[in-house]
Amino acid sequence: VIPQDERDERMCFLPLCHIAERLIGAYASMNTGSILNFVESPETVPENVREISPTILFAVPRVWEKFYSAVLIGVKEASRPQQLAYAWAIGLGQQVADRALSRQPVASGLKLRFILARWLVLDNVRRLIGIHRARLLVTGAAPIAPDLIRWYLALGIPMVEGWAQTESCALGTFMRPWHIKPGTIGQAADGVDVKVDAAT
Repeated sequence: VIPQDERDERMCFLPLCHIAERLIGAYASMNTGSILNFVESPETVPENVREISPTILFAVPRVWEKFYSAVLIGVKEASRPQQLAYAWAIGLGQQVADRALSRQPVASGLKLRFILARWLVLDNVRRLIGIHRARLLVTGAAPIAPDLIRWYLALGIPMVEGWAQTESCALGTFMRPWHIKPGTIGQAADGVDVKVDAAT
């Protein structure tokens, strides 16, 4: 479901009694050979993300919300030129994200401006969070605001959402990186059958 290999670095910070962390984090890393780093404590998660800079990061929506809030606070406290630069860069990122979500090609002019926006501004935002090396962000265990998925995509990193339950061993439905649709939980994973109860 999440292609990875020994070149990838992961981060484990949810309790290992949490089936999602055990399966998506520990077991998936052992199975694929990706490096799994353990945080020092729940309080050091933001600092450890910046230290590790994982290439694939799974977190619950509350963690993604905290990262987003930290960026907004930083922008609010920044100088006026920095605020304008962020508004310009994230605006370009949102245009690219909108094109990607509607599965339309990104015009070469917009693509070049987005590359410049990443180089000047957005890569610094990613570095502030610790996701500058990330190629995929994964969320689950609770609903996430669709606008939050769009914001991370505007930074240039796809965020996918999945749904499962302990009884299904943390695997149920999963959004594919090439078919992101905010507000949904993707398609059934390989080997999983899903149906809606007729009584609902």
